[in-house]
Amino acid sequence: MDKYFWYAVIEEFDLKAHAIAMKAKHPGWSERQCRNPLYWQGGVRKRLREKANHLDPKLREWGHMYLSIPEAAGIDVFQTMHRAGIVIDQHPDIVRKVVLVGIQSSGW
Repeated sequence: MDKYFWYAVIEEFDLKAHAIAMKAKHPGWSERQCRNPLYWQGGVRKRLREKANHLDPKLREWGHMYLSIPEAAGIDVFQTMHRAGIVIDQHPDIVRKVVLVGIQSSGW
């Protein structure tokens, strides 16, 4: 990982407002059902991908590493973002999804 310069691309989503809207549509649903990622995560991932693709054009020229699910690569996203000065709540009303985009430092 030391061979890369990293960008963190973040997309925020108001999960609380979404849950309230889902509860209005489905009054019999539990809070857990209203917050189910199945109903909101796909759209957030799409917006996150679009943001990452609009980064500096040099990224596309030099090639880059794109981690859409950094946890799958063994990265502790909460700790990594905390070190960068961004605190992510683990039980949020506002969800922050993170993609890491890295450029090989030899390309600089």
